[in-house]
Amino acid sequence: MRRMFGKPVERRVELPEDRVELKPILGIRPGAWLAALYASAIVIALLAVLILPGIMKPGSVVAFDSEPRGAAVYVDGLYSGSTPCSVFISPGERELRFSAPSFVPRSTRERIGSRLLASAFLPARKAVFAELKAEAPTLALASGGADFARWSFAGEPSATYQIPPVLSEAAYRAGPYAGSGENRVGMEGVLEASARFAATQAAMRDLARALSLVESAGLAPSPLGALNAASAAVRYLDRTDGSALWLASVLSKDAASLVASSRLYEAENERAASPSSRPAAVATGFASLRRMTVGSLVFREIPAGVLVPRESLPRSLQIPSYWIAETEVPQDVWDSFVKANPLWSTGRKAELIAEGLATDSYGTRSTDPAFPSQSASGVSWHAASAFCDWLQASLPPALSSARVRLPGEAEWERAAAFPGSGMEGGLWEWCDDPFAPVDFLPAPAVAIAAVSSPERSVRGGSWANAAHPVAAGTRASLPPETCSEFVGFRPVIAIAIAIGEGSGR
Repeated sequence: MRRMFGKPVERRVELPEDRVELKPILGIRPGAWLAALYASAIVIALLAVLILPGIMKPGSVVAFDSEPRGAAVYVDGLYSGSTPCSVFISPGERELRFSAPSFVPRSTRERIGSRLLASAFLPARKAVFAELKAEAPTLALASGGADFARWSFAGEPSATYQIPPVLSEAAYRAGPYAGSGENRVGMEGVLEASARFAATQAAMRDLARALSLVESAGLAPSPLGALNAASAAVRYLDRTDGSALWLASVLSKDAASLVASSRLYEAENERAASPSSRPAAVATGFASLRRMTVGSLVFREIPAGVLVPRESLPRSLQIPSYWIAETEVPQDVWDSFVKANPLWSTGRKAELIAEGLATDSYGTRSTDPAFPSQSASGVSWHAASAFCDWLQASLPPALSSARVRLPGEAEWERAAAFPGSGMEGGLWEWCDDPFAPVDFLPAPAVAIAAVSSPERSVRGGSWANAAHPVAAGTRASLPPETCSEFVGFRPVIAIAIAIGEGSGR
């Protein structure tokens, strides 16, 4: 045993069996064949990394872009993304298609190649660009307005839940066409119709950005575009009754306080509080109104008059005369409709659901003692409208020019104001109107129809609200395919065309 630095060090003894010796293979000495083995491993690794990917997964990365951006991209008929996007496509002749709402689709056939060497790191690339033309620029913006209306029912976004700026994206696509007079007027109408759904700060931001893009012809904001947008907004607010009250209810606290200090806000508040803006009492009893029977339903004539809505901005609405069913449609009358129109039978519920015309509660009725058993419930808005179309054939010849439909909100509220109408607390009742949260903001009828709404109005409360009755002026809404044991309907017979087209408010 030796010593190192004063410490004993054990001496290792190498035994013969501890030694490993490589032997020749086929007469090739170990150093040669070992080098060949390492070289082969390196070659195989290089082949696996540089060539095998190109063999196993050939193709190209195709970068799609379009003007306007946001167009859907289809490869051989399959959706692959929205521009701008990059998609890996296998080689061969491919049909590529670009599509955007209210724009003329564009298709092209492209040969997609491949790269064999180093495709995992440097894949073959190809760029495909398409310029789309708007077939109806105003409808392109209206399509965005319809999406904007749908998102408005999602409420105010949060840090974990965001709402896409669909209206301003549509304005970017349609903006370049806003220069001509007809398109400009149509797009301004669509923005006014969309404003009826701006009930959150996020919606207001999207609406303001959309206005700026229309005023700047879809280009990036500029001082001149911002000035034009501000001028257009001021003109709209100045001519729109209730605009200051609307802004004060939606904007942030600091911005709302500035609006509340304006003369416009003070003037609107004074008008809203004046006696002329309060609902006038109706002395006539419902039972004393003129009576008419159509089919198996009894209708009462509601005379022409003025309605001051109770829940939204107080204002006077001139309502022409019309007839409204005395009761909600009874179950036996509904059964007669279904018998004459078996497409609406509960036996076809699965088909109706698939067509978006009903939900799983179609035709349901409650066994609760408070349930109005004489009334038909579980009826969607679509089914109720089909009933009205069926009843149209029962009108007397003297009313051949009239129209049977669901009541507008204003018609429903005016009829409910008559003592003894009994229109509250039975079932929520469908109305004809597409529901808009800020319904008092005016807009052209054609734009309101184009933007529409994902929900329809319901009024009156139901038997389930007995403990907390719902006032006649209370507004609510449901998707039109909804069916519930709490929802029914009653039709009206509209005589005047102005209200017969469903304006109602």
